Formats: sequence, structure tokens, C-alpha cells
Amino acid sequence: MSVIEAHADRRTDAGLRWGVEPIRRVLTEHGTPIAPSTYYDARGRTSARADRDEELRAEIWIYAEASDCAWQCRSRYRGSRDANSDHDRYQNADEGNQPNTDIGDGSVRTRCILDS
Repeated sequence: MSVIEAHADRRTDAGLRWGVEPIRRVLTEHGTPIAPSTYYDARGRTSARADRDEELRAEIWIYAEASDCAWQCRSRYRGSRDANSDHDRYQNADEGNQPNTDIGDGSVRTRCILDS
């Protein structure tokens, strides 16, 4: 799918535009058949990871409200069946944080998702 996405609007020197059908036809000739409906269906739906992130968002929000934003990754993970890294990834994406590689002195309070 990513090959088609990357080259679908490409133009040749002669001005011809590559489309989904010609790319799909070439892939089929080389042993990777992809039906047009499969491509358009996959393009139109969200990934399973994105769907799960939305579920995690609601779960994290409920937990944050209950604990007045005084929560850490380990305590959040105890009450969940999901991987710790999923919670970290979602919280960091939601807060706009970059990965933290330092050990802080605790003087700076991280922004709570309820503060926004």
C-alpha cells in the first residue's frame, strides 16, 4: 500500500501521471496482486493501533480524573491490560512531549492532560 501511496501522483518526463491502476497492474505482473477495492478500503480506514489509541485515551482520561493527575506510568499500567509502552506512547503524543532521557530532580511538574 505504501508503494502505491508514494508513487500514485508521480509524473514522468513526458507528463504522464502514474495512477493507482497502472501501479497495481505492474505489481500484479510481478507477483503481488492487489485488488483496487482492497487498496481503497485500506486507505479509507484507520489502523488497529489508531483505534486502540482512542480507547486508551478514554481509559487514561478516567484514571487521570480519579487521581487528580498524580499518576505515573507504573501505577497507570497496573490497572490496565495493555503494554506499558502503549500508555507511554499515547501520553507523550497527547501532551506533545518528546521522549525524556534525563532523570529530573522533581522540581518541575509535568503538564496534566486535564490542564488543557
